[in-house]
Order: sequence, then structure tokens, then C-alpha cells
Amino acid sequence: MWDVQAVYGAALSAVLAAVLIAATRAAAPVVATGALAAALRPVAWNAIL
Repeated sequence: MWDVQAVYGAALSAVLAAVLIAATRAAAPVVATGALAAALRPVAWNAIL
């Protein structure tokens, strides 16, 4: 079962990545892809553990 902290951490990573990528004035698809990648990495890591 997914832990609340794991989901919160993944969401926080996605938001932070989106903000940092958007600060470079990247196009919206680039921001979305970066945010998605930042959210999937912690989820994948928790699935492995």
C-alpha cells in the first residue's frame, strides 16, 4: 500500500521540478515532461523497495 509520505514526496518533487524548469522559460510540454519524470522516479523507487 502506498504510504502518504511517499505520495507527498512524489508530488513535492513534481512541483519543485516544474517550478525550476518553468524558471528557465521552457515550453509547457517540457515543463510537464520534467514534472512527470520527477514524480515517477520516487514512485518507481518505492515500488522497488
